[in-house]
Amino acid sequence: MKRSRTLIWFLTLLVPTTVYTQTHRLRDSLFENSVVADRKWSPFFKQLRAAVRRRDRVRLKQMMIPKFHYTLGHHARNQKEDFREEAFKYWDDPLNDGWRALNRTLAKGAVPMAAWWRKGNKQESPPTRVAPPAANIRRIIDRYLVSHIALFEFRNGRWYFTDFDVCCD
Repeated sequence: MKRSRTLIWFLTLLVPTTVYTQTHRLRDSLFENSVVADRKWSPFFKQLRAAVRRRDRVRLKQMMIPKFHYTLGHHARNQKEDFREEAFKYWDDPLNDGWRALNRTLAKGAVPMAAWWRKGNKQESPPTRVAPPAANIRRIIDRYLVSHIALFEFRNGRWYFTDFDVCCD
């Protein structure tokens, strides 16, 4: 009886301490990740803008994720495909005017993504940025006042260009 009481008492003290420690480690690691992301953002964004101006596909491909989202229709297919080359072809089409739209969107800058973008997502998210800055204002998105949106994520210690699409379907 004494052993079970002692064990229960010990677990009562140990469990909250363990949970508290893990929670703070997660928060601290996210904070550290955010600090590193902020430090690496400016060089990444400058290189991205230069690559877009030159239409340097090799450099851009290194900065994009393989599952790059560039239009609402393409992602219904096999998600194991690499969509970066298709995105370039889509931007090359004069009807889409993608390169010019991308250049204009990036010229306005990018800001950390507002919390309302993640509404309903309970998972911790990596540091994320959105361009143009006006896309962070929900009423502007709801009224379709932004023509294009670019999204960026910090993964594995570096920034990636993850999405560029017409706003706001």
